[in-house]
Amino acid sequence: MLFLTACLQRAANAQTPAPSRTDWINDTQLYVYTADNSTNSPLQNPVLFVEGFDLYNDMNWEELYTLFNQANLIEELRQQGRDVLIMNYADATRKVWNNSLKTRAVINYINSIRSSLGPDNKFTVIGVSMGGLTTRLALDYMEEEGDPHYVDTWISFDAPHEGANAPLSLQFYADFFLPFQYLSTDFLPMVELWNALNSLAAQELLLVHSSASDDAAAGARPSAFRSRLISLLDEKGYPADCKKISISNGSGFGEKHPISPGEKIIHWENPLLPWIDTDIYTLPQTTGDPDIDSNQTAFEGLFYIYEGGETVQNSHFALSLDNAPGGTSDMFGQLYAMLNYIDDNDFCTYSNHCFVPTVSALGIPIEQLDANLSEYPDLLALTPFDEIHYAVENEPHIEINARNKRWFMRAILEDIDSDEDGLDDYQEYAIGTDYTEADSDLQVETRLDSAPAAEITKRMSTDGSSMNSVTVSYNALQNIQYSIWFTESLEQPWTLLDTIPASSNSLMVNTYVITNASGYFQTTGEWIDPVTD
Repeated sequence: MLFLTACLQRAANAQTPAPSRTDWINDTQLYVYTADNSTNSPLQNPVLFVEGFDLYNDMNWEELYTLFNQANLIEELRQQGRDVLIMNYADATRKVWNNSLKTRAVINYINSIRSSLGPDNKFTVIGVSMGGLTTRLALDYMEEEGDPHYVDTWISFDAPHEGANAPLSLQFYADFFLPFQYLSTDFLPMVELWNALNSLAAQELLLVHSSASDDAAAGARPSAFRSRLISLLDEKGYPADCKKISISNGSGFGEKHPISPGEKIIHWENPLLPWIDTDIYTLPQTTGDPDIDSNQTAFEGLFYIYEGGETVQNSHFALSLDNAPGGTSDMFGQLYAMLNYIDDNDFCTYSNHCFVPTVSALGIPIEQLDANLSEYPDLLALTPFDEIHYAVENEPHIEINARNKRWFMRAILEDIDSDEDGLDDYQEYAIGTDYTEADSDLQVETRLDSAPAAEITKRMSTDGSSMNSVTVSYNALQNIQYSIWFTESLEQPWTLLDTIPASSNSLMVNTYVITNASGYFQTTGEWIDPVTD
């Protein structure tokens, strides 16, 4: 998930419901939250959420439920008869491969307690942030080993398939404060940040890491642990025996943050002993001139206790990374909020930065970092996913909102018709009908004024001439496009009078007034997919 913000997004609702039960698979917690809140019933249409990077390994049911129930996603899934499960790693900071093995065990366990394995019992796995990598490896490895996973749809949610970004300047900053941890408890949050950014999982995920970026001439580089993960991901690839969907919080229109490479973002001075003067910059970008590139400042810190000292970290990167399109983190702002003794000389000019680049979440090579993906004529040719979705503007990393919730709901509910009425469960959800009632298929009744309902109704004036107006009424459901048809005689073709666009609201009765018409009328409805943007 987030490196710094995960621990600060703890606003778990005081009314958080309890899970139906908690199962343990070795050292891994699996929260089971069934649609009917039953504790022992076999699972039906399970939806598994797999957590990402948990900074301090202190996120439990309350925090994870709140995180994944943004926009009421979990509760709406349960209303649609889906059993929801949340996987909580014992240690989310260990190697990605190790946690992928834990994920494999959980998937096998879920299959062992499903009511059936087949097309009438859909299994959806959602890998959130780093969870997108652990689920990817688990599913692919199971296929490689001939271990059926029975997963119908895999959703990768803002996962760093091509790497994530925690600003290198903040990594240098945390390292700078390590010597001061014994002088004041004020600096302990910096030490915790340093520990998190140097965990094995962090080193594997980050595109650039301070442990490999001390050589200013060589520029910013990844940790050796990342190189090993990349080799593993390249070797394993992506799962093949399920539908693969990627959802990114980043802009697909090339929107960048309003900051520039090498721009000073934070200035802070500590007025007490140790006296400290620090400056944090966004990661400078390669200029092509070795003399300039090796001397671009990423972080600068001065301190004085009994003797003075100075730390200057120079670096650069080939791409404009901190301001790139992508799911965002506000690590700059949160770091600044940790600092004490803020006065008029201190400042933080911008809080956010790119955390998971849009292209990374979509499995597109990082070299396309700044691209306006919306202009690509065949974007799916660049990605390993069967279906991809991205935001218009950069959104907070793993934010579930009204826009992307539709993508989740469609991916989870589509392709299964629980009541066998010709509409799949997603269509039922989108038009507001009951997915369990076989008579909830789309039927349109046409009524003229107060005349009895009929599929085709004739209305003429008493003297046989055209009336001045006729009111056609019909029940209107959301996301259905309605058409009004007319013919003077049933032996003649129907003529389309008008098409009423689909609405996001459900109306009991809608009306349409026709003037100077005498003959037969009918109304038809057509399902319009609300996810098609």
